[in-house]
Amino acid sequence: MVATLKETPETNMIRKHVLKDIAAYEAEGMDTDQAFREATFRVFGCPPGTYGAGVAELVESKNWKTQEDLGNNYIRYTGHAYGKGSYGNHKPETFKTLLSRMDVTVKNEDSREYDMMSCTDYYNYYGGLIVASKTVRGTLPFAMMGDSADPKRVKMRTTFEEAKHVLRSRLTNPKWLKGMMRHGYKGAGDISHMMDVVLGWDATAEVIDDWMYERIAQKYVLDDKIAQWMKEVNPYARQNILDKLLEAISRGMWQADDDMIEKLQEEYLEMEGQIEEIME
Repeated sequence: MVATLKETPETNMIRKHVLKDIAAYEAEGMDTDQAFREATFRVFGCPPGTYGAGVAELVESKNWKTQEDLGNNYIRYTGHAYGKGSYGNHKPETFKTLLSRMDVTVKNEDSREYDMMSCTDYYNYYGGLIVASKTVRGTLPFAMMGDSADPKRVKMRTTFEEAKHVLRSRLTNPKWLKGMMRHGYKGAGDISHMMDVVLGWDATAEVIDDWMYERIAQKYVLDDKIAQWMKEVNPYARQNILDKLLEAISRGMWQADDDMIEKLQEEYLEMEGQIEEIME
């Protein structure tokens, strides 16, 4: 184990932190073996036999007010330690100690077949880690995304840069949208789900700028051709996109101008009326 190598703390940061934590745990009354075990936990996850990180559930149900709500729920779900002598024991304070030192976070992807906007798990786990770190530290960590789809040309981007990359290369790419339109109801539903993920990423990692929301609104709500297509094949998908854009505005995540707000509200009310007619 790296922490037990006979190296100076200045050249072995893991050992430095472990020794510091051992001293703190011993001061709390733990014996040396207990303190060492507590100080060397590095693998944390959800409770045994469960799946999830507790963030997507709050975002999707709108059952949160602040980022601290998301971060604390991530810690509650994910603060279970795994390792020798601990099969998912709940140790949120130990987890918080590690989060407090988390200056940088990294998540690697080895394929371009999917990306950070593909499903809620991405922001649920990685976005959740970022917001949990901010909850403990008070500031966002330096969050990175690795792209090793081509092992000979590995790329590193900040999470914000990756969000911009995905927005331009996929979400607002006319060729991608044309392909989704061929799938009718399912294609519109997948686009709508993408908006759920966009909101989740911004809620956790603050990676969506105003111009990005603006571009999504212009493409999927205010473009007459796309609007008509969605109304015909899946009005529920269009309503959800409008709902998420308005939620971003109401939470202060998107500083939209008054004209945009009015347009979105009008479109949302129109969709509500259309859906009520369908349900009669």
